[in-house]
Amino acid sequence: MASEHAAASRVALLEDELRGLAEELSRCQADKEFVWSLWKRLQLSNPDLTQAVSLVVQREKQKAEVKDRKVLEILQAKDSKIETLEQRLSGQQQEINDLIQRKIAVDEENARLKNEFSNLNQKFKDKSEELKDTEECAQKKEEQNRLVIKNLEEENKGLNTRCADLLNDLEKLRKQEVQWKTEKSGSDARIKNLEADITDTREQMKELNSKCSNLSSQLAVKQEELSQKERDMTRTKEQEKWHSEGDVDVASSKDFGVYLTTLNCACVS
Repeated sequence: MASEHAAASRVALLEDELRGLAEELSRCQADKEFVWSLWKRLQLSNPDLTQAVSLVVQREKQKAEVKDRKVLEILQAKDSKIETLEQRLSGQQQEINDLIQRKIAVDEENARLKNEFSNLNQKFKDKSEELKDTEECAQKKEEQNRLVIKNLEEENKGLNTRCADLLNDLEKLRKQEVQWKTEKSGSDARIKNLEADITDTREQMKELNSKCSNLSSQLAVKQEELSQKERDMTRTKEQEKWHSEGDVDVASSKDFGVYLTTLNCACVS
């Protein structure tokens, strides 16, 4: 980038020199033509010196005007360049002020970053110590985990043995279950037979209870008839003095009543 700028500046300078040389060549060419024209006039047999002097004065006046115009152009160019340089200087001064402000901001940022770096460095040291402690704890934890894993492996072996025993027991129980189901099937058949027998027995008991109820009713009627007869006999024999025969009849009646009562109880049960 710097080399390109230098080359551009060199080209601009060479172009200015080339324009200056072209203008100088043009002036020299004009002077040459004027001198040649003047020399031709002076070579006449009767030259007009007044006109020649007038031409020389006019030529010098033109050259002075051209020179003045050139000086004016140069001065105007210088003024323009000075104005441009002043503007550039003002811009550069503003850039310098901006750079100063940026430098102040950068210095403040650097101070802040240094402070932050110091804090981070301290935090790093703290974290390093914490990491060291963590690594030590991790090593201890790893050792504990190895012991726990070892214990778990031993416990796992015991559990595997226990599982094998339980599987054997389960197989035995399954065999027992098959046997029990077989036995249960026979027991169920016997139970069904017993239930059928019980049902038949209950039906028979219902019939017996019905018969006992009928007999009890008949017995009650007979007892009532017997009681009535006894009362009638007692009334008829009150006037008689056959006490012994009356006692014998009463005893016989009581024995018959006891017999009927016993029969009734047997039927009910």
